Amino acid sequence: MKQDFSNPSASAHRLLTEQELAQELGLHINTLATWRREGVHPRPRHLQIGKAIRYTRESVNAFLAACAAAPQNEQPSTADLAA
Repeated sequence: MKQDFSNPSASAHRLLTEQELAQELGLHINTLATWRREGVHPRPRHLQIGKAIRYTRESVNAFLAACAAAPQNEQPSTADLAA
């Protein structure tokens, strides 16, 4: 089924790939994988379809709102990835 991106309502319900979300958040794709694997919270909730990982716009928006509301010491971190 082909998605219609010309319709703003349809694009709001489009599933984002890992690559798209990483680019949007300015993160490396491995950061998202690490957050999923290690259970980092808050993190965007994902759907797994076979081997593919997808994110809904709604879950991304909820993640961003949670980050904005969380104290700095509860923010997801990429510091462990540099080691």
